[in-house]
Amino acid sequence: MLDYAALAAGLDEWAQYHAGQAERLREALGAARRTLAGLERERMAAKASRARTSWLLAIPLEAPSGVCRPPAAPEAYTALAADGSQIAPDRQEVASCFLLNVGSVRLHYGPQAAAQLESRPWVVFRDEDMVTDYGDRQVPVDAKALADRRRLLEAARLAEMLAETAPPALAMVDGSLIWWQLQADDQRYREQMITAYLRLFEQARAVGIPVVGYISEPAGREVANTLRLLACPEPAPDCDRCPFPSGPRPCRDQDLPMVADAPLFAGLLRPGERSAVFESDSPVLRRYGEHHVCFCYLNVGQEIARLEFPGWCARDPEMLARAHALALDQAGKGRGYPVALAEAHEQAVVRAADREVFYRMLESRLVGRQLPARRSAKQLAKRGGSL
Repeated sequence: MLDYAALAAGLDEWAQYHAGQAERLREALGAARRTLAGLERERMAAKASRARTSWLLAIPLEAPSGVCRPPAAPEAYTALAADGSQIAPDRQEVASCFLLNVGSVRLHYGPQAAAQLESRPWVVFRDEDMVTDYGDRQVPVDAKALADRRRLLEAARLAEMLAETAPPALAMVDGSLIWWQLQADDQRYREQMITAYLRLFEQARAVGIPVVGYISEPAGREVANTLRLLACPEPAPDCDRCPFPSGPRPCRDQDLPMVADAPLFAGLLRPGERSAVFESDSPVLRRYGEHHVCFCYLNVGQEIARLEFPGWCARDPEMLARAHALALDQAGKGRGYPVALAEAHEQAVVRAADREVFYRMLESRLVGRQLPARRSAKQLAKRGGSL
């Protein structure tokens, strides 16, 4: 039985600690905003470019503390989005395979408003596709491998829709455009992954439509990390050879390591405004070439979202303004989250009933060809069946 008196004492300690951390964070955010205010772009960019650190940093393309009011969204435009879901392999089931399902939407606004919603399933079953390479070993596909392969299909579907769309329009991806784990990915899929995104970016540029990665509740710290770097007195910081290995470190002053980008900009952006545009220094982006991903933060009213876009979009004022206006309009239409992404998710999602139908259809095809179709005893017990 739970000792509620002891629990209450522990929760009191937790609440006291949490209150103290909240106060520290308020002070740290104030210090970070004061550092950002009036900071010259050249100084921030130069310090970041000279530094050697394991932290991800942000290179400003505009005045770091600048804000941009939202341009007016056109009455008539098209929003494109793709999202995916899956049924993972289950060794307890009748056969070893998995399903990838990609939902896509094309929402056209204006006098001739229209909506096209679609989902496309892919059944993956070949032996070579059921494993992932890790060095010299092959292991069964895991959740990350499934997500990577699903994203390949999402990118391909968006590129296909872009080829059939005229501006003004916006193409949206749920999540980051940066393939953070590219270096660790299965070698057989690595080039396919980067090629799929570069093809998407090229198609977007060819038709003059910005493509945006939309991140809700972002946890990025690149801007805050760069402000932390500015506290270091070294002209070219090398964090692996820090001259302050013991005692107070300037980069830890005022609790700057506690600060993340979204709460930093929450105190600077009014609803509809975006932050300055920054370039990420993630090593993965060396593979992106001229499509090096840039980002900004956008106050959509309910939250601070992160927008990511290819470098050519960030450096084109018209493209950037369109991405800002249409992403904000989509979030407004979706009451805080882009309606195109929400609808694409609804098309993609695979529910429990869908999973059951998938395996029953799979079983019927095995039986029809007089192939073994036995579920494990464990799976049958769950379903109340018999051997």
